[in-house]
Amino acid sequence: MADWEVVKKYRPQALKIVDEESKEELFGIGIGSNSINNYGVSFGGVSNDEMRFAAMTMLIPPDVEDAAEYVADKVTSLSL
Repeated sequence: MADWEVVKKYRPQALKIVDEESKEELFGIGIGSNSINNYGVSFGGVSNDEMRFAAMTMLIPPDVEDAAEYVADKVTSLSL
């Protein structure tokens, strides 16, 4: 998380993928709230282990039978 904060402070454009022709932002990384969708991911905290990795929480609908598969589908379905 500390690394993301340094990048955000000094090179915020490095956290974005921008279409070269239209200059439209296609995907971005944020800090502050937990979310993930087709346009970006935002990390809201750090892990509780000694490594202190950037962490986010994702709500899984109660009718989902395989949580790991649900998360894999959401994360890997992001197309750039």
